[in-house]
Amino acid sequence: KPVDHYLQSFQWNKVKYRADKPISELVDMLQKDIASIDNDVKSKFNQYNSTKTSLASALRSRTGNLSQKSLTSVVNPNNLLAPDASEYLQQHLIAVPKNQVKDYLQSYESLCPMVVPRSSQELAKDDEFSLFAVTVFKKHSAEFIHKVRERRWTPREWKFTEGGREAEEREQKKLENDERRVWGEALRLGRTGYSDAVMAWIHVLALRVFVETVLRYGLPLSFVCGLVK
Repeated sequence: KPVDHYLQSFQWNKVKYRADKPISELVDMLQKDIASIDNDVKSKFNQYNSTKTSLASALRSRTGNLSQKSLTSVVNPNNLLAPDASEYLQQHLIAVPKNQVKDYLQSYESLCPMVVPRSSQELAKDDEFSLFAVTVFKKHSAEFIHKVRERRWTPREWKFTEGGREAEEREQKKLENDERRVWGEALRLGRTGYSDAVMAWIHVLALRVFVETVLRYGLPLSFVCGLVK
């Protein structure tokens, strides 16, 4: 119920905060309750933010450009050199901005020693990037990747996994369901947490009124507490 209604009908919770306990102990109990509520709500919203971030990352990996999206649904493994097909050669996937494709085609063979001539093949392209596969001798792979990054082209890691596309779709669906579920839990916990925190806060205010009244008017306890709206 609204806070003003709760204030107007406020009664001390004698079950949870027994009146025969010392004030210091009651204050300690109230502080612990409020801290527990705060931690629970923060933990749930952190869980939601983490799930939301994971979902955004999964969506970005499926809908972004070729420099960032997952290549599982883009690359046909039949067009590439298998990782264990050669003892000496290794293929690298490079995402090149469209306005630099001409420069790439003219210069990739000279980026480092032992780049296989004419080995570059375009695997895919979108509105921003073209994806190329280049074959390099393994002992010069690290140097080749370094030179690629110097040109501000993007090396892409890719490993073929059987059923990878279906696995990505299942993972995205799971994250979408988790995001909706955790958001619902966070909302419910936020509402109940707010309600519990307000009730604890009002008990703290009641304690403060009691203590200040005793200090001002002394004993016996003969006073009326009013609410000014």
